[in-house]
Amino acid sequence: MKAVIAFFLSLFHTPNLDMLTSVQGTVTETDTSDNKLFVVVAVVAVIFTGIVLYLLFIDKKVGRIEKQIHSDKS
Repeated sequence: MKAVIAFFLSLFHTPNLDMLTSVQGTVTETDTSDNKLFVVVAVVAVIFTGIVLYLLFIDKKVGRIEKQIHSDKS
């Protein structure tokens, strides 16, 4: 489980975004584009985290139902 958590945390690691900006842009253009990029990354991260948590919740629920079915058959 720790490996899974470490993997998902490594997905959210963002490299230095200064390398991605153009050299010709002004400081304000670069700041604005960086802020927009961070917002997009944050929104995608929140959505992805929500989906993962939902899938884990459903997996636990299905596991309990499967155990219940197996114990009822016995």
